[in-house]
Amino acid sequence: MPAAPAILKMFTDELDDHIQKWDSHCLELANAIGASQEFEKIPANLQALFRCAHNLKAGSQIAELSEMAQVLHKLEDYLTLLKDGKIDFVEQSLNLFNDAAGYLKKSLVDLAQGKLPSVSAIQLGEPLLKRIEELVSAPVAAKSDSMKLGSVEATVAAAKAPFAIGAGALHDITTKVKLSQLDHLIRLIGELSLESAAMGSHGRKILKDLQNTALGLRMQSLEGLFTKLEKSAGDTSRRLGKKIAIRKEGLEVELDKSIIEKLSEPLTHMIRNAIDHGLEPAAIRRFTAKSEVGLLRFTATDLGGIVELVIEDDGKGIDAERVYRKAIEKELVSESTVLSENEKRQLIFLPGFSTNESITEFSGRGIGMDVVKTLMDNLGGEIEIQSELGNGTRFVLRIPTTVSVLNALVIQASGVSYAIPTQDLREVVNLAEHEIKYSSRNQAYFVLRDRVVVLRRISEFVRLGSERAIEPVTLEKDNPDQPALIVKAGESVVAFPVDRIRSQERLHIRPLNE
Repeated sequence: MPAAPAILKMFTDELDDHIQKWDSHCLELANAIGASQEFEKIPANLQALFRCAHNLKAGSQIAELSEMAQVLHKLEDYLTLLKDGKIDFVEQSLNLFNDAAGYLKKSLVDLAQGKLPSVSAIQLGEPLLKRIEELVSAPVAAKSDSMKLGSVEATVAAAKAPFAIGAGALHDITTKVKLSQLDHLIRLIGELSLESAAMGSHGRKILKDLQNTALGLRMQSLEGLFTKLEKSAGDTSRRLGKKIAIRKEGLEVELDKSIIEKLSEPLTHMIRNAIDHGLEPAAIRRFTAKSEVGLLRFTATDLGGIVELVIEDDGKGIDAERVYRKAIEKELVSESTVLSENEKRQLIFLPGFSTNESITEFSGRGIGMDVVKTLMDNLGGEIEIQSELGNGTRFVLRIPTTVSVLNALVIQASGVSYAIPTQDLREVVNLAEHEIKYSSRNQAYFVLRDRVVVLRRISEFVRLGSERAIEPVTLEKDNPDQPALIVKAGESVVAFPVDRIRSQERLHIRPLNE
């Protein structure tokens, strides 16, 4: 008889969390015996896998999932032998752990839908049991010095790990909340904020704290996303026979959970593309005096309202001329179009663009860089390419931390009010302090810190009412201190003259259909 639905729900949440940890420690083990050769990390990760198996075994027994409990019990026994140094940790051990993750994920899919693990999920456990028995009973091979697990330092480190994690867990107790319920709460707070003018200062402070707390609940660290990208990179590199080292920085940086979910597939495509087409084969890397091990780096930085994600490799870089020729060949641009090196690289974001002569299993199928660019535009972010031929490529993504609330400067221009996102605003200047000049085409501009800044009308970018011809910018003679907003527009910086700056607001964003 199956356990009560509430118990199954609790175990499903626990299983989801432990699968992420399991994947993370499997990646650490893969790196330890792979390119990085950090064998001293093996014991601590085996200890962590043992804790996962032990906790899940107990949970599956309470949830009355006997088949899963049996598999986890055998895994726990096998991990005990490994961490105690009674049998060797070999490559087949890692393969077993990865397949165990697949078994757990298959079961999770069923449980998340409110169903018991399917027959196909249960059947995945049977070969796992057999393989564990084979590994346990295999003759013990002579251990090389580099693969021994019994060093004093490693044993002490592994022994300390459970206590360190146990202590930390007391400060990191979490529960899962439906995003739909959280969004409803945020909408209610947003509606309440419309009445904030009638509140006293204390009431407005409480409302602001409540708003910040509710929005914070939507935030999630990038550790899970980076772990997923690392696993995808490891799988791709192994299948392609390429050695890679992965570096991650900024795991603690947070983004809105819905944004992380939207980023997952496009970033996975970018990672596979970097390994398949960016990182050279070992022979070519040796010939160009590079390490045989390609470097892939994921970095996240919180810039205050904006998160900067960098995906970087030390591969062959992007050949801007080749990109340009391919775009002409595909008739995506005209041969008469004159572009800078950076603009040529940007052509990879055009729909239908690819320099690949053939589609591979790992990249060039189903999703292109145009989808990545469209996603960034929809999120209100931007993507920048930095590449040096022969020395690698950096994709820099700048993303608003949340899509629910927007900090904006409310201004008035030509009698119309606009809200300008502060994330796009560089600074505000007084036009009276600058010499305004005009080009031969009557285009107004001025020089700001040795950089030419063109004056443009906001109405050129936001058309209201009927279309009309764009008129030259003329400054107000009766407004000697007329302000202008310095805003980044693509690769350029422009200035928007405004009548006046009204206020700075926190705007709640919601779809029009709500």
